[in-house]
Amino acid sequence: MSRTILTKELDSQLRDTNVELSLKGDTVLDKEGEVNVYQAWCTDPSTFNPIASLFWQTEGGLIRDILDESVMCNFTQMFAFTVCWYIFTITTYGTSVPSGLFLPGMIIGCGLGEMYSKIILNIGLIDDAHYAVYRVIYIILGMAAMLASYTRMTYSLAVIVMETSLAVNIFLPCIITIAVANFTG
Repeated sequence: MSRTILTKELDSQLRDTNVELSLKGDTVLDKEGEVNVYQAWCTDPSTFNPIASLFWQTEGGLIRDILDESVMCNFTQMFAFTVCWYIFTITTYGTSVPSGLFLPGMIIGCGLGEMYSKIILNIGLIDDAHYAVYRVIYIILGMAAMLASYTRMTYSLAVIVMETSLAVNIFLPCIITIAVANFTG
C-alpha cells in the first residue's frame, strides 16, 4: 500500500515540475534520433565530423553505426580509423591488461569489410545498387574473417555472426569466409 502512495506522490511531483531537455551545442541527433553524431571542429552547425563520431562512441554503438550507415566515412577516414583500432588492440593484447578482444576484433573486421566494399565499388566490380544492398553483408563477412583469424573458432563463430546479424541467408558465405580466414590467418 505504501508503495502505491509513494508512486502517486512522485507522479504528481513530476507533473508539477517543468523539465526541459536540451542538447549541448556539440551534439546533433541523427535522422533516427537514436544515434549521436558529433560536430567536433566543423564550423557549419548542420554538419558533423565522421571520425569524431566514430571515435567517441561506445564499442557496441560503433558497430551499430557502421552497419546502419548513420556515420558515413570515405575510404581514407575508414582506413585511419581501422588502423588506429588495430594499434589499440595489439597494444592492449600484448600488455596483459584485462581488456576485451572480441568487440575490438569485431570493430576492426567491420572496418575491413567497409573498406573492401568501398574498394570493389571504386574499381567498378559492383555498381551503386549492389553496394547499397550488399554493403552490410560485406561488413559482416569482414567481421567474421577478422574474428576467425585470431580466435580460431569455426562453426560456433558462424552461429554467433548469424545471431548478431539476424541473417540466416549468409550461412554458406560465412562458413567459406571463416574457413579461408582460419586457413590463411
